[in-house]
Amino acid sequence: NMATPPPEAGIHSKPTGLFTDDDFLNAAKQVQNPDLQGWEFFVESMGVKMYRKYSEASQLYEYKTHGIMDDLDPEICAMVYLDWQYRKKWDSYVLDLHPIKDEVNGNEGIYWGVDYPWPLYDRDVSTDNKPT
Repeated sequence: NMATPPPEAGIHSKPTGLFTDDDFLNAAKQVQNPDLQGWEFFVESMGVKMYRKYSEASQLYEYKTHGIMDDLDPEICAMVYLDWQYRKKWDSYVLDLHPIKDEVNGNEGIYWGVDYPWPLYDRDVSTDNKPT
């Protein structure tokens, strides 16, 4: 029995153009057979595995998750996680969250200011639409 999404989910944000059809198809292919070349296993919880890959250029880790959650309706998940305006309401760690665009090369993405509790430090996270 799947839960219904909150009425405000999925109505505040317009698509940001983050994912092309090819990006989506590439991700869909990896549902059954994830491409983990160059990724190291990091942690597993509730059947979902997380992998990471270190970037020498940025000196930061990039993360990839893979797993199946049988009791999660994909449409509700998409509405809740992809609607960045709604995420500001339910995610207490969000300081700031908004679409960004690199004016030089035209890449679009999301800026996410994260307010972690002590003893962790706040983080600034940005994503782009490059497939991994």
